[in-house]
Parts: sequence; C-alpha cells; structure tokens
Amino acid sequence: MPKSLGYRRKIDAPPDAPASRFPRWVLFPAALLLTAFLIALIAGPYALDVFATLLWSAFPLSILLAAAMLGLALTAPLAPRQFFANSPWPDAWRLVIATALGLGALSLATLLLGTLHLLHPPWTPPLTLVLCALLGFYPTRTYLRTLDWTPLTTPLRGLDTLSLLACAPLALLLVAASYPPGTLWASEGGGYDVLSYHLQLPKEYLAANSTAPVSHNVYSYMPANVEMLYVLQTQLTHVYLHSASPLDALYPAALLHVSLTLLTACAVALLPISLGATSRWLALLIFLGIPWTLVCGSLAYNESGMLLWGTLALGLLLPSPTPFPPTPKNSILSILTGVFIGLSIGAKLTAGLLFALPCALLLLLTGGIKPLVLTTLTAIVLVAPWAFRTALASGGNPVFPLATTAWGHSTWTPEQADRWNRGHAPKPQQQGIVNRLAALRDELVLQPQWSSGVASFYKWVGEPPGDNPWSRLGLLWILALVLLPLALIPCATRAPASTVAAALLAVVFLVQLLLWLGFTHLQSRFLLPCAIPLSLLLALGVDTLRSPAWRAVFVTAISALTATTIFLLLPEKGLFMGDSRLDAQIKRSPQPLGLLYELEIGGPQSDFAHQRICLLGDSAPLYYFKTPVYATVFDRHPLIEALRAGGPEAAAAYLRDQSLDILIVNWNEITRLRSTYGFDTSVTPEAIQQTAARAGLTRSEQSSNGVDIFLHPQK
Repeated sequence: MPKSLGYRRKIDAPPDAPASRFPRWVLFPAALLLTAFLIALIAGPYALDVFATLLWSAFPLSILLAAAMLGLALTAPLAPRQFFANSPWPDAWRLVIATALGLGALSLATLLLGTLHLLHPPWTPPLTLVLCALLGFYPTRTYLRTLDWTPLTTPLRGLDTLSLLACAPLALLLVAASYPPGTLWASEGGGYDVLSYHLQLPKEYLAANSTAPVSHNVYSYMPANVEMLYVLQTQLTHVYLHSASPLDALYPAALLHVSLTLLTACAVALLPISLGATSRWLALLIFLGIPWTLVCGSLAYNESGMLLWGTLALGLLLPSPTPFPPTPKNSILSILTGVFIGLSIGAKLTAGLLFALPCALLLLLTGGIKPLVLTTLTAIVLVAPWAFRTALASGGNPVFPLATTAWGHSTWTPEQADRWNRGHAPKPQQQGIVNRLAALRDELVLQPQWSSGVASFYKWVGEPPGDNPWSRLGLLWILALVLLPLALIPCATRAPASTVAAALLAVVFLVQLLLWLGFTHLQSRFLLPCAIPLSLLLALGVDTLRSPAWRAVFVTAISALTATTIFLLLPEKGLFMGDSRLDAQIKRSPQPLGLLYELEIGGPQSDFAHQRICLLGDSAPLYYFKTPVYATVFDRHPLIEALRAGGPEAAAAYLRDQSLDILIVNWNEITRLRSTYGFDTSVTPEAIQQTAARAGLTRSEQSSNGVDIFLHPQK
C-alpha cells in the first residue's frame, strides 16, 4: 500500500529475520512463571503469605468478567462497522474498551442501588453480576467464536520477548497490593487516603445502606466511580466468605485497582495510532516503570480508574494509521469519547483538567465544533448523577467542596471554606510564575517518584549526590532529551499519521503541564495523567529509529529504567530485605496498624470491638471494626463543636449522651494539622483532661507516643 495513505508494516524485524519455531502464545505461560519467580524473590520469606493472599483475594475477577461481558454487549453494534480495526489487535482493543464501559456501568449501577437503599440485601451484588452476564452472554459467545488468534499463533521473534520485562513491575504491583494499607509507600504517607476515605467511605456506605455523602467526611461529596466498585466488591466478599468484617475486603480492593492499572497499560499498548510492535511494548514498559504508577496502582486509590477512562478518551481522538488525513469525527466516536471523559471525571475531579480539557482541544483541532458539543453533552450526562447527588447534599453546589465562594454550602462556614482553599493551594514559596516553574521542575523532572535516578540511589545508600545537576536527572528524563525531539521530527520512513499523532500528544502533554501549573496545588502525584502522552511520545521517538542496533540500545535503556525502578523502590520500603516490622502484618485478614495494632481495640475479636470510640485528630478510622465518631480536619467534629460552645462540661455531656466509651486523642496529628490546615485551637491537653474527667473517663496506661487514650475504668 502507498505510504501516503499512512499504511506501514507492523512487524519491526526485516522480512528475512529469523523467527522462532515457537508461537507467540508461549509468552503467556513464560510470563506467569517469571512473575511468580519475581514475586517469590521480592517477598522473600513472606512469599507463601503473598501467594495465599493473591489466591484468596481473587474476587475482582468476577467483577471484571461481568463488566467485560456487559461491555461486549454494548460494543456489539460497533464491531461490524470496523470501529476497532485500526488497533494492532482489534479484538483485544475492543475487549479493553468493553471492560472499561462495563466497569463504568457497574459503578453507576452501584450508585443507583445505594440511592435506593438496596445495598444490604445479600442477593443484590450477585444478581447485578448475573444480570450483566446474561445481557452479554450471546455477544460474548459471538466474540469468542470470531476472535482472531493470529497475533498469538504467529512465530515468536526475538523482540517479542521484550514483553517479559513487564513481569517485573507486575510482580511489584501484586506484592505491594498484598500488604495491608498503611504499611507501604512512605512517599504517599503510607496510603493515608485509603485509610481515611477510599476504603473507609465504602465501609460507611454499606453500614448506612446508602451512598449519600456523610457530613463528617468532605471527600464523600466528590465523584466516586472507583469507590463504587469497591462497594460492590466488598459486598461480594461478604457473600462469598459469609463474613461481616469489612477488613476482609481490603486486599481484593487493592487487587481490583491493580487490575485497572494493568488495563490502562494494555490501553496504552493497543491505541489505534501508527506505532510499531516493539514501540508499543516500550510505551507499556515506560508507563509501568514510572514509580508513581507502581505506588498508586498498588493502593486502593482511584487514580487508575481515571487513567483508564481518560486514556481511552484520548486514544479515540488520535489519528488512526489509515486513512490519512483522518475522516470527520462521527457521532458514535463523539459519544463514546464523551462517555469515557465523563467516567474519568466521575473517578477523580482532576480528570476535568488533565483529560477533559486536552481532549476538548484535540476535538477542536481534528473534528470541529459539532463533535465537541456532542462529546461535552455526553460527558455531562455521565457526570450528572454525581453532580445531582453533591448538589442535594451540599445545598446546591454540584462541585462541592470546590467553588464554595461562588456556589456556597448549606453547612460549611467561611472558616471551613478558607481552610479547604488554603489546604489545596500552592504553598507560599510556590507563588508566582518563576516559583511555579521551579515546582514543576522539582515535582516532575527531579522527583524520584517520576524517574528513579542517580540522586535516588545516593539517597538510598546515604551518600550525597554532589552538585552536578545531571546526577539528579532520572533515566526517564535522560531518555526524553533524545526521544522527544525524534518523536516530533517528520521522517520519511514513518507514516504521516505518526507525526500528526506525535504533535497532538505533545500538545496534550504541554496543556496538561500548564493546567497543573495554573489550577492545582502542585502535587507530584497529580501529574500522573501526563504519563500517558509521555509514554507514547517516547515510544514514537524510538519508532523513528529504523536501525535494529539503535533500537536495541533504547530497548536496553528502557529495561534499565524498569529494573532501576524496581531496585530502588524495594529496599527503601522493606519488601526485598524482609523488614521484621512487617512480620505480623502480612495476613489475609489485616489487623489494626500502629497504636491500634498494639492495643488490639479495633479488630473484630478484641474486647473493644463493639465499644463506641471517638477519635480526635485522627481521621483514618478504617481499621476499627465499628466506625468511630470522627471528622476530617475540614469538617466539624461534634465533640469539638460541643467544646467550643460550652467548654469541657458540654463536651463531657456529648460523650455521655452518645455512649462513647473510648476517647483517643492523637496529639501528633493535631500538631501537624494545626501547622498546615489550622486545627481548632480549643482542643488543648487541659481541655481534654477536664472533658474526660467529667465524662468519667481515665487516661489509660497504654497511652504513649503523643496519643492519649481515655477509657471507662470498669470497661
């Protein structure tokens, strides 16, 4: 076919390159064995516990299977139109899109069930999955009968083994997901957000049989497409295990998020753009080799849901290999793009900036106003359930806790709004364009969580990296200096669509950086959507190299990137060396951590399991068997409100009236929050001592390390 139409060979090796006598499908069992070996190597003495946890926590597979079957039904009308044909493996590309659609549908269905107070019946979760399977039964059967196995049955070539390098980050993801939330990733506060709302809120939704926001946790007002999947998965765990403990669902939730991370990696590798097979594997490896991908992907966060749906929206708008120039955007493409944008925003509001706006710009550049309007309306429909839910609970603000100045809130005070705005604004030293650009340099290029580099290694071994700025650059950015220019330079040996795709991806990357600079609080993790265009741009840069020798150089470099990431992350977190502090924490049913782990007051078997507990200063109540009274620093705590209104006597009366038997005050956390967000100054050691005494509580001898515990003497 003529190159002017954008056709190109998808096999990187020359026609006379020797092929193996083995088919490509042998890579799957090889990858399984290699991943198992790496898990054993990483986990060391805990390997059997990790394998047992992974096997025991396989519940997400039922959700993924039901979602895929429902999605195949939804995409069945598109298959005869060759909608997926421009991907290197159309059937796999359709399966990724179908699974993502099915997961979005399951999430919104769970929201509806919670709105109707139908979360409690034990038949609800299995019935939901069975209904999805029934709707997708015949489309799935047709899909399997017509599945093209050619990519797997063709002879194995040398560069195909590059795919086995993905086993290293996969093994790390699985091992890290087998550790209890709160024990890993100091760079992310031990996954504090998991303890405070990503898994805590699903626990509270199930306890209340409702998905309505709760007044003591501001994060419950935000869209929660991924957290709804955690709700469904938790209910399934209860049904499968006949267990009432929410702690049994922690590991399946982490593995569900790992599955979303791997689906995102598959989407990156299968995007319908003009890209060689080897370069596709490189894009996948770069994405999985970024430390932030591994850290966030192994925790029960919502990042990977945002990345999956946002990547698919972005991929649908990039120019396909053929025909070129791109055909006008049709309504089906616009609607599907809008669905994925809406689901991405429904997973995390940050996607509204870092995915929705870049996609809108791509629509203007490639399709015009009409596709943009149709895509926008579709996205609004998908976000509308969350906006209505938030508006009803907040007194009319559909994006609460954002825009409180313009929209207001029925219960928040100006002090709370100011506290939120200060907590989610750049630091004083980051104000001004020069300082913001310096923050971009520090949080992206020189951030070890973005690219393990020489500075990370020296930090690990305890030696200074020196004054040489090159010593602080990670391998990812050293590669970028070479590959990004190559990706953007037109080349006679590549398809025109590749150059256009590279230019559009560069625009997306630049817009994402500008939006992060201007509208976020400049946190490194919030740049993670940039990993998608960055990975593809670097792969497009490698794709310009027609020399096998130069390709081998960059394949080796990417392999070194992945290996360096794994090597530098593991020792620091105590995985590889078998840190003895984690001996008791790798269990299929996790125990409370830190102070709670020592006191054993939170577990279902403890004497305090069914006592009512009040937390002050600590808003991470996940490991308590029964949800305590607590509030985030941005919300009003009832005990503090009583203390402010009537002093210790009123606070003591509140404790008595609510039959709160245990009061735990975390002074370390109060001190930290007071220096950052302005924790209430009425909470002092003297006031708490008086409150406890008047409520009949005495300070426990187990109080230590800046944490006071007050108990009834008779209990």
